[in-house]
Amino acid sequence: MAQVQVGGFTYSVGPLNAFEQFHVARRIMPILGRLGVSANMIERFGKKADGDDMLALMPLVFEQVAAMDQADADYVLHTCLAKCSRQQDTSWAPVLSASKSLMFADIDMPAMLQIVMASLQQNLASFFQAPPPSTPPAAS
Repeated sequence: MAQVQVGGFTYSVGPLNAFEQFHVARRIMPILGRLGVSANMIERFGKKADGDDMLALMPLVFEQVAAMDQADADYVLHTCLAKCSRQQDTSWAPVLSASKSLMFADIDMPAMLQIVMASLQQNLASFFQAPPPSTPPAAS
């Protein structure tokens, strides 16, 4: 499990199972495809990216996310957040309740999106960086 600092709190980002990874990926792939986002850009989202790169990309991201169906957006947010916990002294508390409500009133939209981005990076980065399948040799 990866940990990320957001808004002065430590969050643990848990793994999505293979089915969850698939369903999250299939919902965000159209956005990434329309943006022409490369594997390197996916990796840099969770890191300190070059400010110019991020600024140039943001209007496109906003446009594509705005066009995303609410059910798909909710699926991505809920699935990622359901695997995250927040450190509370010596224990961890879930970020999302069973009824899909945030468990902490101080998690605002920017914090929520940073946690989700950390989950996407942790759970999908290897998929986007996977080498293309090898081509079998031609038959003689």
